Amino acid sequence: MLITEPITVNYGQVLANLIDIDRPGLIWNDENDAQGFAYNPDLVSFAVPDHDGRCLLAVDMDAPATDLQTDASLWSIEVPFDATKTQVEVGTVLDDRVFGIDLGRYRLVFEAHAGRVEESVTYAYVLRFLFIKSDQQTFAILKQGRLATGTVLATTAVRA
Repeated sequence: MLITEPITVNYGQVLANLIDIDRPGLIWNDENDAQGFAYNPDLVSFAVPDHDGRCLLAVDMDAPATDLQTDASLWSIEVPFDATKTQVEVGTVLDDRVFGIDLGRYRLVFEAHAGRVEESVTYAYVLRFLFIKSDQQTFAILKQGRLATGTVLATTAVRA
């Protein structure tokens, strides 16, 4: 089930991580900037280029692969995600939400969609996190859009 909530983007990035990670942060390099994400097995951060402020966060912890909206997205990225704990934090460093998740292996698809106005509030983007249970995990730029490259350049980032 897709849950949508307002969120304030900080530092031009959103992230997903296992619960109880001390100081959830990654050190970004030029390759991470170009591909739009920085990855560590228990933490992944996705770029929201040139933006801090109000967005809508849409999260589905048990999404079917048929729910992907890559073609309609502005940009889209897929990374592996292993749920070794039953809770995941999704959001920003200063504004996150806790979601329950079944243990197991997932394809985590991040989709950035055009924003919209709801109840007189303008949201710059709709940021979708889709956790798709699967043993077939990969790193992929599904849609380049505003990203500098359509190629995955780095699959591991250093923890901050």
